[in-house]
Amino acid sequence: MGFFNFGNKKAARQQESAPMPAKNLKPAKESEPKTKKPASKWNDPEYLRSVDAALKRNPGKSAMQVIAETEQELAEKKQQPKTPKSTYESPWITTTHSNGWEIEIRKDNGKPDIYMKNGKEWFDAAKTWSSPSKEYFLHNGFDGKGNEGLALTSKTAGLRIRKTEDFIETAIVTDNGIGYALTDEGVLYILTVDAASQRKLCENYGLNAYMLTPQFCAVIYDADSDDDQEIAYLKVILLESLNSWKKKIRYRADYGKTLTYNIEQSGNTIKAIMPDQSTHEFTIDGKLNK
Repeated sequence: MGFFNFGNKKAARQQESAPMPAKNLKPAKESEPKTKKPASKWNDPEYLRSVDAALKRNPGKSAMQVIAETEQELAEKKQQPKTPKSTYESPWITTTHSNGWEIEIRKDNGKPDIYMKNGKEWFDAAKTWSSPSKEYFLHNGFDGKGNEGLALTSKTAGLRIRKTEDFIETAIVTDNGIGYALTDEGVLYILTVDAASQRKLCENYGLNAYMLTPQFCAVIYDADSDDDQEIAYLKVILLESLNSWKKKIRYRADYGKTLTYNIEQSGNTIKAIMPDQSTHEFTIDGKLNK
């Protein structure tokens, strides 16, 4: 090979290795945002707990069947509309009065229920009777120390408490602020602002029938038999004067039958109805009606 030829080949190689002129390049495309792949259900704690619980509940089924049923239940659960969380609403309205009294009034019936004095519970009523004007109330419930009893109150304050564990059959309270409560043993409790007292109306016998009105309290109690007849007593106490009267009533009763007594009022007449359906009528002041 001649020298020139060698030199020509060397020059050719140098030309081949020289940088190429820049070409018109297209601008690079903007990178598209990467879409987030959905999370695997096998990383979902709720899904795993549901499947695990379903497998334990159905040991006899195949795992694939249990998983399919679980997924269907979860899908239906997600499709159900979510109910808004209910917010607690107190059933009472709190009213504040002078001398440190706070009274909780029930929204459903408008009756005072809980009485607080200087931040401490004075009485918590289980049952409440109101006067016609709703100025006064008589309650059966518990005092601040947990003792069962009766309480006389007004719209703005507690007035008097009388402890008793007797069951209260009925009660009334007048617009004069006097409360009357009759127990299942025939004891009449009387509460005023100044005092609390009681009257035992049935002696040592059981109460068979009763009626309590703003005028009087009447009871019937059964006593011992007299020859071939039974004996019962009708006793009435007039609430304004607290005077009382009692009448002995004889009647016939069939052995083994349930004895039913009743008291009714018709105007100024009190009717005592015995188990033999005989009716005995008296005026409110105790005179026999003929």
